[in-house]
Amino acid sequence: MVYRLFISHSSGTDTLERLHDLVAEIELASQGQVKVIYDKNQIVSGDDWRRRIALMLHVCHGAVVLLDAAALLSPWVLAESTFLSLRRSYDAKFSFIPVSFLDSADLDRQRALAATQQSLTQGSWAVVKLEAIQFVRAHTTKQVAVSIMDALHQRGLDASCPTPAGALAAQLAKLLDQASESALQDLADQLIGRAGYLTGDPRTLAALAIVEAVLSTQSLKAIRDRLDNFGSAFPDQQLYRILDQLVPLVMPAETSALLMRRRRNGGFAHASLSANRPRETVPRYIRRAHLPRRPPVHFEIANTLGSFEDLRCGLRTAWRNKHPDQRAFTDADIDDQLSSDDLDLYAWIPGPIDQGVIEQLEQHYPRVAIIVHHLASDPPTAAPLQLLPIAPPLTPEEERRIIMDYGLATVGLALDGYPA
Repeated sequence: MVYRLFISHSSGTDTLERLHDLVAEIELASQGQVKVIYDKNQIVSGDDWRRRIALMLHVCHGAVVLLDAAALLSPWVLAESTFLSLRRSYDAKFSFIPVSFLDSADLDRQRALAATQQSLTQGSWAVVKLEAIQFVRAHTTKQVAVSIMDALHQRGLDASCPTPAGALAAQLAKLLDQASESALQDLADQLIGRAGYLTGDPRTLAALAIVEAVLSTQSLKAIRDRLDNFGSAFPDQQLYRILDQLVPLVMPAETSALLMRRRRNGGFAHASLSANRPRETVPRYIRRAHLPRRPPVHFEIANTLGSFEDLRCGLRTAWRNKHPDQRAFTDADIDDQLSSDDLDLYAWIPGPIDQGVIEQLEQHYPRVAIIVHHLASDPPTAAPLQLLPIAPPLTPEEERRIIMDYGLATVGLALDGYPA
């Protein structure tokens, strides 16, 4: 199996000229071990880059970002780098290598310029934490290619390492056992444009095609329609399970991935996000961040008084409701559970929440990640410092579309008591 290396780049003319030379040099230096994947077309304003390159971001085993003045001001490169750097933070085998053709002083100046032009709604290069990542600096594409290959060899060119799309497809493939060979092949054939870097048996490729279709259409209803064409190959319960596996993919990957950022004590980052229908939206953000793994425990807490004791009581109650066998436990027993070193938990709470309250929650429950949500029409006037903004947020229109799409995708399914 070949190692897939994604290259993130801006659309500047100089960058594109370097890019073509660099791709050739990397593939030559790798002696066939590496297949470079990248968007060969110039991304223009208004282009939906998420749909064009989403599969590449989810099937690559490693990534390179070409940093120049244009890249540091590009919202597309920033979004890609955010997602890729966070893949690196929770996957020790994933290589993410920033490459700069600028010298140190020029790079620092350009990063400072970019910082002044980016708002919280656009995201920030600070989230990517480039200073913590090994840089490659050189002046020729050949030197860069050699340095990239050295870095990849140090981490290991493991093409068998599961990728987000590959691992999710492996789970989906188990649900395709009743599909005929012709149905599987018809689905697999939809990946014809990806044949240069995706291989596998028909069932695996069919599952990947389903994943790619969701990433590119951002519609579960489109998948339902596509699978309905195969008739009895996908019974209702199986179709529901497939759709349920795919639900998180309609959420924006680069913003959801921020929920995987770790705090110094090992818990996940506290976050702030807008959601008009949080009971449907917030769990999808969490599931998206943790795909394809099972997400940690997560639940909503009421915010009646906004005090620490109020939220502490709500946290204990929600934990008891999530674990009926522990309802008789004392408050101290529950606190021990909530403070366990083995725990990862998200508690999502309507805002606003005072800075001091979050500090108290952090002190008493260091492994609990707090997600403060607010209406899109009523953002917090001053988010507490510990909260990482989930940006760019879903607009109310996007949120409604995602929720309605799920309803249309599942309407009419006869589940006969499933799910329990």
